[in-house]
Amino acid sequence: MTIDDMSARIRELIDQITDQHPQGYVATDVAAKVLVQVRGEDPEGFTQWLDALAVDTLRTIVLRRGAVRRSSVRTSRSVFGSAVQNAEETGNSHYLHSWLTTPFECENHVQKPLGRMDAGDLGDAAGRYRARERNNRLTAMFLEALAKRVGAGMVEDHFTAEQLDTMWASIF
Repeated sequence: MTIDDMSARIRELIDQITDQHPQGYVATDVAAKVLVQVRGEDPEGFTQWLDALAVDTLRTIVLRRGAVRRSSVRTSRSVFGSAVQNAEETGNSHYLHSWLTTPFECENHVQKPLGRMDAGDLGDAAGRYRARERNNRLTAMFLEALAKRVGAGMVEDHFTAEQLDTMWASIF
């Protein structure tokens, strides 16, 4: 089986499994079922498929690690405020170390530690957060509008996919 064929088979299995659970599913459980199925069907093809995706998978892990690091240093404003105060009082930047080494995405998807960013990098990273904020706000508006119109029942009881597409497009 080619890599493209394996990708198609995996998408097919994911759709089959998730379609069997219209009330919801756990992605890890779906992945485990797909893994068992495709390994049983074509272990060599599956290994080749994994090898082809290794770089992208590792890239995702690296990006997730950066997100976790950013999240951990933002746990609360008081923690950051306390670190700044300690650094100012003692002259020791060790208190800010976790912030200074926390990576943020800059131009061309480059991950840079905060401490090594210049004004341009900071502006670019801030712009990326603003874009995500806007997208999240639009998604929230869409979901809130659906909630108001759905009332009792499920979304699929009230709307078709085409109607949802039209509603989504109306936000823009």
